[in-house]
Amino acid sequence: MIEWMPDKDYGRFPPEYLESALYYLQESPFEILTYNELPWGDDRNYADGYPGEYGRWVANRDASKTYVMLQHDVDMFPGRTLRILKLEAELSIRSNVMIFKDYHDRASLELGGELIFEEYLTEEIIKAFQEYERMGFVIGYHVNVYEQTGYDIERAQEKYHNDVEYLRRFFDIKYCSPHGGARDANGKSNYILDLPDGLNLKWVNNFHGITCKGTYSDSMLFREGKTAKDFLGMCEPGNRYQVLTHPQHYYEVYKSW
Repeated sequence: MIEWMPDKDYGRFPPEYLESALYYLQESPFEILTYNELPWGDDRNYADGYPGEYGRWVANRDASKTYVMLQHDVDMFPGRTLRILKLEAELSIRSNVMIFKDYHDRASLELGGELIFEEYLTEEIIKAFQEYERMGFVIGYHVNVYEQTGYDIERAQEKYHNDVEYLRRFFDIKYCSPHGGARDANGKSNYILDLPDGLNLKWVNNFHGITCKGTYSDSMLFREGKTAKDFLGMCEPGNRYQVLTHPQHYYEVYKSW
């Protein structure tokens, strides 16, 4: 198994690492935003961090507040994300949730070259995410099609478009974020794909994305031992920050690989 991947019986970190960050957000003077609350206007310039949107936001911010956008990438085990959303709803926190259309086992692809799709968006999971979307959570698309199409850019772009159209049958998909995922022979992954024409998507994280004073990813837990709460403790009023987590890593039974 790839070293950092959890399996169905284990997580990577104790759930308190993420839960403590949520309580800190709720108890401290943060203004928590979803992507729906940003002043996008007609700004489509994702390559430069949506400068028009950012300029409008700066002009209308409250300089006494610290703004945070919380994003969860649902790379596997969506039930673990739903547990986090339940806690967030209880704390009056609304987050941004990036989901796949199809989930495949990354270890099988990287180690054996075999693309194996597994259960992910069941009817029950779809209905649960829909309920949170009705509560003000944002559901977006997590792009993982480059590896699923054998690193064929043309086929990947087509599946990208089709995935979004399928997910829009259930959710109001307006935002996307590339999955790191398995890499091609040149070390490239899903971020090399362009936004498909005609879908009016906003690219919010990973390689391109919104402009922020600082960005946290729980990959920092792997590299530096820095938790989301550690990062939030360094955030300053008058600025906005993006906090990315992967809820599948936080589980009651965990290993430190």
